[in-house]
Amino acid sequence: MFIAQFLMKKVSTAKDMQEIDERAINKYGVPSLDLMENAGQGAVEALIRRFQDLSAKRILVFCGKGNNGGDGFVIARLLSDMGADIKVLLLGKLRNLKNDAAVNAGLARKLGIGIVEVIKANNHIFEHHLKSCDIIIDALFGTGLTRPVSGLYEQAINNIN
Repeated sequence: MFIAQFLMKKVSTAKDMQEIDERAINKYGVPSLDLMENAGQGAVEALIRRFQDLSAKRILVFCGKGNNGGDGFVIARLLSDMGADIKVLLLGKLRNLKNDAAVNAGLARKLGIGIVEVIKANNHIFEHHLKSCDIIIDALFGTGLTRPVSGLYEQAINNIN
């Protein structure tokens, strides 16, 4: 089983990334949805370099509620378009997603991608889904995480590990 981790070495700080995103959006007029699409496309390209044919893979995407989760929904959509068997575990409720993450979750749902809302009451499903996949995509947190991970997120990370 392969766990996709694309930030192998630190090339910028969280503050740097926030400034880069802000500049792209405000100075250069790049829509934030395009930035999210580009991030997802880059991740998929890295997966293709590693695995070549993804059409026979069962891929599990863990999505958080923020923009990194939105990136995960883009990845799920693009991989589904390639014929991969995709399942998304959203740590939280779809109705609580906002902005670009909500848009990309909606697009994934329209494609028929299975999205499982994981909350405390059904957190036992981690193990089942992890046993039945070939590749895990971690789209839980981005560069802005400033606190220790706890609760459902900590449990998800421990199960992935």
